[in-house]
Amino acid sequence: MNAHQIITGALNNGENVYALGNIEGLTFTACAVGSDVVILDSDFNRVQIVPGNNRLLVSSLSCCQETGKVM
Repeated sequence: MNAHQIITGALNNGENVYALGNIEGLTFTACAVGSDVVILDSDFNRVQIVPGNNRLLVSSLSCCQETGKVM
């Protein structure tokens, strides 16, 4: 699949394209969507979009359970 064929809101292909995190007792989900990382709250409402490089797809990500940092 080419980058221009990605359906808005669909996760990238791969095993580590989403991760669960926790910050100050609030659970969130970080998802790789195209070249961006999308942060969703526990009800899957969009909280933030972290824009990435338009030429590169996010292939994996991880969340630190202690600090809530997305890597």
